[in-house]
Amino acid sequence: MEGCDSVCYYPTIAGSFGLSVSISASAAQAATLSNCIADYLNIPGGSASAIAATYQEANASQTVAPTANRVCGRIFGTSTATATQGTICSRVIPFVVGVVFDADEVTGTAAPNTNEQDETPGGIIGFHLTYALNC
Repeated sequence: MEGCDSVCYYPTIAGSFGLSVSISASAAQAATLSNCIADYLNIPGGSASAIAATYQEANASQTVAPTANRVCGRIFGTSTATATQGTICSRVIPFVVGVVFDADEVTGTAAPNTNEQDETPGGIIGFHLTYALNC
């Protein structure tokens, strides 16, 4: 949309995000970047809202030092240590969200948060995101 310089994404309903496993067996956590190798969302230039505001507006062919290009785990957020849902923003134009799924689900393990079908939220929930344009 003309005049809009960023977009922010957040879960529509609390607990409506779960892609893959948590990187910690002890807690349901968010994961980003190289921690996301199986199922994940790709948000070019994705970062926490306060950080994204400091980036220059860019096009998809530029590098903008993001902190959340890839997002996965049991919580939608930018930090692996957090257990609270977050907001991820981008100034990369055009505004896009890519989805990557592999053909495998991690099952049959007994450790908490390492089986995609066990624990809450599950790693098989998928995602239901809302977005807000900053114009």
